[in-house]
Amino acid sequence: MQHQLSLPLTTDIVDFGVALQWLRMGERVMRSEWSGKWLEITDVEYVRCGHRRNASVIDVVQEDDAFTSWQPDQTDILANDWKLAP
Repeated sequence: MQHQLSLPLTTDIVDFGVALQWLRMGERVMRSEWSGKWLEITDVEYVRCGHRRNASVIDVVQEDDAFTSWQPDQTDILANDWKLAP
């Protein structure tokens, strides 16, 4: 039997677990205290040992479309102020 996730409404402020589910669904998310930047998942292709591989990475994107890879710290993981980005 598969379990179906019941995610909060899009206007809700949520924890990182729900924000991660939203990311996996293709949504952009941000912390309430962030301004002008958000997270999104990007699919990348790379070559390792002569073999092409695909991976998904979480990028932090800014309003000017500049981006860099992102790794959460403990504060981000434990925060309860995540929301969908506009």
